[in-house]
Amino acid sequence: MLQQRVQQAFRPGSVPQELIEEIARNVAETSGDCRQALHTLLQAGRKADRDGNTRISSELVDS
Repeated sequence: MLQQRVQQAFRPGSVPQELIEEIARNVAETSGDCRQALHTLLQAGRKADRDGNTRISSELVDS
C-alpha cells in the first residue's frame, strides 16, 4: 500500500525503494499504523520541496 501511495503522490525516482522499506519497517516496529508512514513521507516530501531537493533522503525522514 505504501509503495502505491508513493507512485501516486511523488515523481518517479524521487523516493528510493530502500527508503520506502525503511519507513515501513520503522512504523511496523513502533505503531503499525500506516497513516504514520504516510505522514512521514508527506513531511519528508514537503521538506525536500522546500529545500529544492528532487529526491527524498533518509536525512529528511529523520529530521
